[in-house]
Parts: sequence; structure tokens; C-alpha cells
Amino acid sequence: MQLKAIERRILKEMIHDCEISESLTQRARIILLAAEGHDDDAIAEKLNACKQDSVKAWRKRWALTSKKLPIFEFSPKMLRKQIEKLLTDELHPQIPASFSPEDICQLFALSGEKSHGHLSK
Repeated sequence: MQLKAIERRILKEMIHDCEISESLTQRARIILLAAEGHDDDAIAEKLNACKQDSVKAWRKRWALTSKKLPIFEFSPKMLRKQIEKLLTDELHPQIPASFSPEDICQLFALSGEKSHGHLSK
């Protein structure tokens, strides 16, 4: 698994942010350790409170959904919001994350482009 520098920076910030949940911090650690080349067993062992199945599930979710993150790279604040969304329990681990209409509107607003008619339906 490879991370872009900005993704790595945001995940590291999340680990040190005392205002986010321990589960979110744990998931950020899983992704960072996976990017360092550790396998599921090694990550689970290193994080003690984490089962191998959990590691596998969060790595899979990252692999399935992180492909959409580059469209937010121009805004670290929005990118962090999307990473936090990706690593929350809101979605079932086998279902890729999707962006809400509000997220898409914010994206167009930040990029200075007008939304296309078919996206605003």
C-alpha cells in the first residue's frame, strides 16, 4: 500500500489529535503501518488491541475507497474530512465510501468551477 505525502501527514496528525476517537486513531495507525510494508499479522501484533480481521477489513476499505481522495488534495481540510469519513464505522467495510451531494458542492465551490447540471440532480 502506498500513501501520498499529504495522506501520510494527515494520518499522522490524526494519531496525535486528542479530539478524535481511539478507534479512528487505531485505524489511522493501521493504514500507516500497512504503508510501511507490515503485513496484517504484524500490524495486529504491534497494535495489541487489534484483531487481524480488523486490520484486513480496514486495509481493504482503504484500498477500495482511497482512490477518490486525490480530488480533495488541493484542500487539506477537506481531505482530512474525507479520510476521517473513510475510517469511520458509518459504512460497512465491504461497501466503498461515496461522496454526498454536499461534498461535491464543496468541491466545486473550492475549485472555482460551476457544478454540472447532471451532478446537481
